[in-house]
Amino acid sequence: MLRFSFDQLQAFIAVAEQGSFSKAARELKKDRSTIHQQVGNLEIDLGLTLFNRSGKFPVMTEAAQPLFRHALLVIRQAEQLQSVSESLYSRQEPELTIYHDITLPVAVIRSVDAALRQQFPDTQIHWLHRGKQEGVEALLSGKVDLSIVMNSARAMVPPKGIAFTNLGFMAFHFYTACDSPLQSLPIVTLNELQSEQQYMLENYANAGLGETLRMSARNSMISNMDVLLGLLQDSGWALLPLHIAESEEYCGRLKRLEVDFLNHVGRWGYALLYCEQGKTGPVKTAAMEAVKKQFRMLLAAE
Repeated sequence: MLRFSFDQLQAFIAVAEQGSFSKAARELKKDRSTIHQQVGNLEIDLGLTLFNRSGKFPVMTEAAQPLFRHALLVIRQAEQLQSVSESLYSRQEPELTIYHDITLPVAVIRSVDAALRQQFPDTQIHWLHRGKQEGVEALLSGKVDLSIVMNSARAMVPPKGIAFTNLGFMAFHFYTACDSPLQSLPIVTLNELQSEQQYMLENYANAGLGETLRMSARNSMISNMDVLLGLLQDSGWALLPLHIAESEEYCGRLKRLEVDFLNHVGRWGYALLYCEQGKTGPVKTAAMEAVKKQFRMLLAAE
């Protein structure tokens, strides 16, 4: 059986942190005499002197210092236990899994994740890179809660049982390494692109865009963005989203290619998929709204 109470530990922590019984009492909204009594009883129960009271302010003894760290941990875990129990009572999901396309802006993930963790600190948020078809199958089997995918116009309507929200159309353009021979041309024709090596992200094909975007006979499919960007430093070109190619991370490594057959940037859609019959708790609802908000902000900033 425990020889101390949580109230005693809280009083001990408050006095140690505030350096004063009076300030500790104000913080805990208790009488000063109550704090004195709780700390005194804790000392009796533990058989240790926790504070040197010979001066104007209480000072932790050497024996109290390791106990202070453990007391903090006990109180923190007790608060987490209470928070988790309240979450379960309110039917808050303990976990939320989101599949996403490899080209989803990192800024979107970070912003949504931060908002959810602040609002639901006891829910674990998982972000996993998966293709569109894998996302659909996972939604139907109940393995995942949401899936953010690239969407072609031909594949806008998802399979039966899957609902979607069109998040908007992000800008894409043609890019090469800054020192690519193609950059020496004032403007590049389709024939010139067709004679050069093209690198294409695998997720384009998974989204139904493969045949539309395959322009060169020398075409290589790449599943990893970092690998594709590394290969571009040696040769070839690629069609990439502006939010990646023109980000701070790749500034000075990639350059937009001016082509004669594109009047402006190209655009491809993103969609938020979810199961029509799936349970929608408060975390999932908040995640959907946060994703939509971030895409509105992203598109408004272009």
